[in-house]
Amino acid sequence: MRVLGYLDAGTGSIVASAAVAGFAAVAVFFRMGLRRVKMLFSSKARAEYRAEKEALAAAEEGTDNLADAGTSPTT
Repeated sequence: MRVLGYLDAGTGSIVASAAVAGFAAVAVFFRMGLRRVKMLFSSKARAEYRAEKEALAAAEEGTDNLADAGTSPTT
């Protein structure tokens, strides 16, 4: 029987990295899915989500205002 393939240490490292990344992706996917299911059935979870979303929007507006404050047009 003739062996036509070759696996070196780098191949094993890539396979291990892909497995770890796959497990992490599955964990994040199910965690996000669980949050969405909780929001469907819990008014508290919806309120927390809205508060988090508003806080992020306020933070983004704050950084935009800070960036605009440093640049004033001189004509």
